[in-house]
Amino acid sequence: MKKITLIELSIENFKGIKKSVIRFDGGNMNIYGRNATGKSTMYDAWTWLLFGKNAAGQADFGIKPLDENGNVKYPGAYITVSAIIDIDGEELNLKRVNSERWETQRGSSEKEFKGNTTEYYIDGVPCQKYRYDARVEQIIDENLFKLLTGVYVFNNQKWQDRRTALFGMINTMSDRDLMSGETKFLALLDAVGKHELDDYRKIITSSRKSYNGEKSEIPARIDECGLLIANIKSIDFTAMKTERETLIAELETAKSKSESVADGTIINQIKNEIDALKNELTALENSNALHRERQANSNRNGENELKLKNLRDKRVLLEKMLLNDTQLLTKAETSFNANNSELDKLRKDYTEAGKIKPDIKTDCPTCGRRFDQESLNVAMEEHNKKVDIELADILSKVDKAKNLIATANKDISECKENIESAKKGISEIDKEIISIKSNITVVDITDMPGYDERTAEIYNSISELQKKRSVIIANNETVNAGYSAEISVLASKIKTIDGEINKESLLESYESRADELRQKNRDLGAKIEEIDKYLYLLDEFTKYKVSFVEDTINSLFRFTKFKLYDVQINGAVADWCEATYNGVPYSDLNSGMRINIGLDIINTLSKHYGVCVPLFIDNAESVNSILDIDTQVIKLVVTESDKEMRCEVNAVDSETENKISSTAA
Repeated sequence: MKKITLIELSIENFKGIKKSVIRFDGGNMNIYGRNATGKSTMYDAWTWLLFGKNAAGQADFGIKPLDENGNVKYPGAYITVSAIIDIDGEELNLKRVNSERWETQRGSSEKEFKGNTTEYYIDGVPCQKYRYDARVEQIIDENLFKLLTGVYVFNNQKWQDRRTALFGMINTMSDRDLMSGETKFLALLDAVGKHELDDYRKIITSSRKSYNGEKSEIPARIDECGLLIANIKSIDFTAMKTERETLIAELETAKSKSESVADGTIINQIKNEIDALKNELTALENSNALHRERQANSNRNGENELKLKNLRDKRVLLEKMLLNDTQLLTKAETSFNANNSELDKLRKDYTEAGKIKPDIKTDCPTCGRRFDQESLNVAMEEHNKKVDIELADILSKVDKAKNLIATANKDISECKENIESAKKGISEIDKEIISIKSNITVVDITDMPGYDERTAEIYNSISELQKKRSVIIANNETVNAGYSAEISVLASKIKTIDGEINKESLLESYESRADELRQKNRDLGAKIEEIDKYLYLLDEFTKYKVSFVEDTINSLFRFTKFKLYDVQINGAVADWCEATYNGVPYSDLNSGMRINIGLDIINTLSKHYGVCVPLFIDNAESVNSILDIDTQVIKLVVTESDKEMRCEVNAVDSETENKISSTAA
C-alpha cells in the first residue's frame, strides 16, 4: 500500500495566517485553538498547495489576507504554501507561490494592478504548471484524494456516486447465479431465459397490461355479438333469396352479351399448356420415385428414405406454390387498392359533373336583343347532352374499375386460401419428416440425372403462364366496358342482397364467436394470474438480492452499514445508498458519529485503492472517541483557552507539544 504522510507544512500570507511552520514528522497531530485562529485555513492551504483548490473543492476562493473592512491587508505580498511530503519513505518538497503583478504605464508614475501570477516548485526547482500538476497526479488522483482526506466527502456526494464507488469494491454475483442458488427462484430463472431481469419485468408487465386491456374489452364484444344475433333473426331471408334469383337471371343475360365479344381461345390454349406441364411434372415425379425406390430396396432404410424424398419434394413444391401465390397476392392487392382509389375519384367526378350549371347567354352580345325561347331551349338541350356524355363516360370508367376490383378481390381470396393451405401442408410435412428421421440411418439415395433442373424449369414455366393468363383476362375485361353499366347496377343490387343473406350463415359463427370470447376471457384471466406469479417472484428475488448485496458490501466495514435499496410504498424496490449506524441514517446522526462513520469508510477505501493520505478532521472536539485507522490523522479541535493555534503531536513515537509561531492576519 502506498503511504503518504505530511512531514512539514509552511504557510505565509495565506488567508488569516501571516506565517506558520508546522512539523508533523509523519505522525498524528491535534491542532487546538479558538474559532478564527487558522485551523481550517491550514486544511485549505494543504489542498491549495496540491490542487489549487480549498478543502471544499472550490478553485475560486479568497487566499489573500483581508483587514476588518474586507480589503487586501498586504498588497503585493507573496502568498506561499510549501510542504515536505513522505511517499513510502521518499521525501518530496512541493511549493506554490501566488503574487500580484503591478506595472507602470508609459506616461504615468503610478503602478497599476495587472493580475496575479502563480509559481511552482518541485524540490526547490521552478517548473511549469503542467509539470507540477503531473507530479501531483503521480502521487494521487485528485478525486481519490478528496475521498481519503475528508471525513465528510464520501457521504456528501450524490448517492449515485456513493453507490457506484461501493459496488466497485466487490465482485457481485450475477442475477442468474443468485437465482440458481435458491430453489424457489428456479422457475423464475427458466422464465427469464436470455433476458435481463429489468427487461423481463418490462416484458411481462407490458404483456399483463395488454392482456388486461383485452380482457376489459371482451364484455362489450360479447354484448355486440348478442345484438348482431338478434338483428339476424329479424331478417326475412326467404323473400331476399327470391329477389336474388331474379337479379341473377338478369345479370347472366347481361354477362352473356359481354362474354360474346371476349375471345377465350388464347386463355384455353394457355390452360392446356399448364395442364400439359403439370402432367409432365407428375410423370417426372413418378419416374423419379421409382428410381429412388429401386435404390431404397437395396438397403434397410430404403423405405424411410423414399418417404423422406417424397416429403421433401412435396415440401419444395408447396414452398414454390407459396412463393408464387404470395407474389400474386401482392399484385392483386396493389390492383385492388389502386382501383379503389380510382373509384373514389370517379364518384367525386360524377357528383361534380352533375352540378355543372349551363353557361347560356340570354341576350345577343351584338345587338343586345333577347334570344327567343326556342333558341334557349336548343342551347339547354346541347348543354344537357354534354353533361350526359360526360356522366356516361364516368360511369363506363366506374364499371371498369369495379370489374377490376372484383377480379382483384377474387384473386386475393384465392391466393390467401392457397397460401394458408401451403403453410398448413408444409407444417404437416415437417412434422412427418421429424418423425421419420428419428428412426432412420443415413443412406445415399439420389434422384434421376437432371431431375431437379427439369422440375425447376417446369415450375418456372407454369408460373410464367399463370401470370400471362392473368394479364390476358384483365385486358379482356376492358372489352366489356359497353355492358358494364347494366352489369354494375345488377351486381351492386345482388351484392347488397348477398350482404344481408350472408348474415344467415353468420348466425352460427356469431354464436360460436360469443362462446370463444367467453373462453378467451377465462384464458386471459389465467395468463394474468400466471404473470402475477412471476411478478411476485421478481419482487421476492429483488428483496433477496438486496439483502445479499448489502451484506456483502457491509462486511467490508467495521460498524458502518449501508442501505443500498429503498422499498417504496407500492412494494417496488429502488436503488439508494446511505450510510447508517445501528439503523440510524447518516443524515440523522450526531457530528461525532458522522466523523467516525467517515473514518470507517476512509479506512476501507484506503485498503481497496491501496493508498493512504493525511486525514484532516475538522470539529474534532465533537467526538469523544475517534476511530483508530491506519493513516496520518490531523484533528482540528476548537478550544476556548487557546487564543493561538497549539499543536500536539500524539504519534506513538512522539509525545511532544509544539507551539506554533503564528500571527493572526
